[in-house]
Amino acid sequence: MSKANDTQVGGQHYQNLKQQHWDRIVDMFGWPGARPYFVGNITAYIERYWQKNGVQDLHKAKHYIEKLIELEEAHLIDINKPSEPCSQTTLSIQGTDSKERDL
Repeated sequence: MSKANDTQVGGQHYQNLKQQHWDRIVDMFGWPGARPYFVGNITAYIERYWQKNGVQDLHKAKHYIEKLIELEEAHLIDINKPSEPCSQTTLSIQGTDSKERDL
């Protein structure tokens, strides 16, 4: 278990799960494929902190940054080199036309 997984900011709702949500995202998308999830959450907490939960949201952003650092260090990613773009995914959307649409 990572150091960031040992703490929870704003409750205990994730600590009772078998797997932390952010670890599930990494398992699903791999690394660095999951990197945008972390960056998106970090920026969301920072951009709204004064309008929502104040300093607690800054602590949540810091928590995501700590986990991001752990992942970057564990995968020995050169952060100065951009990650490979994700391949285009085709999703079949259920509807009246039943057409496939590119995401």
